[in-house]
Amino acid sequence: MKYAIGEIILVVIGILIALQINTWNENQKKKNLIRAYAASLISDLQADIKEVKIIKGQIEKSIIRIDSLANYVRAKQINEISNLTLVPFSMGDYTYRPYSWNRATIDELKISGALRHKGNESLSAKIVSYDAFSKHLEEDFTADSQMTANVSRLADNIINLNYSNFEELKFYMNTNNSILEYDFSASEAYRKAEQENLKLLTDDINKINELTNGCIKLRMFLSIRANGELPRFLKQAEEIIDLLESNYIN
Repeated sequence: MKYAIGEIILVVIGILIALQINTWNENQKKKNLIRAYAASLISDLQADIKEVKIIKGQIEKSIIRIDSLANYVRAKQINEISNLTLVPFSMGDYTYRPYSWNRATIDELKISGALRHKGNESLSAKIVSYDAFSKHLEEDFTADSQMTANVSRLADNIINLNYSNFEELKFYMNTNNSILEYDFSASEAYRKAEQENLKLLTDDINKINELTNGCIKLRMFLSIRANGELPRFLKQAEEIIDLLESNYIN
């Protein structure tokens, strides 16, 4: 009888040890999975940060271009405004490239709930906020693109682009090229185009003012993106990376 009881105790102890080992193995699997998710999310966030910094730079150059247009036409009469000078300022090319988020890991986390265990409340909240903010920025892009399209339509009725060296002039129309970095009026492209003496498509100063007003309104929203929303978004991404690295990587 004593031997039977001893065998039972040994069996129970063996079962408990096996359960502990199994629990430890499961915990290790979960930790490894979370660590893999964390590393993948960090990579996605770093790619997003790089993308947003490029877009922020594009927006800042668009703001400079709009300011240059407003300064040029301010207080001028229609006969004082040069068609050629307006070409690089008011093509309506003030848009920025669409966001291309790296959402694969966040989408997986939503499904798996891998970070929804005790102690991750702050991190989970930041990830949810980040995801929502990225969608808000997409809505901003749509609104900004619509305003840019309106500016472009106004410009189409004002500026004559029928220059024989139009392909050369396009360099100065691209918002990726800051007009402060290049002296358009001193360029060879400008000198060639100037000889053709093309005139504005309108003699109505109000159309110039409408174009300028449209650009200034767009500038107001672009400034919100460049000086408010995008820096806040970048800060959120960096905070999440710091939390992921401190909790799961380091």
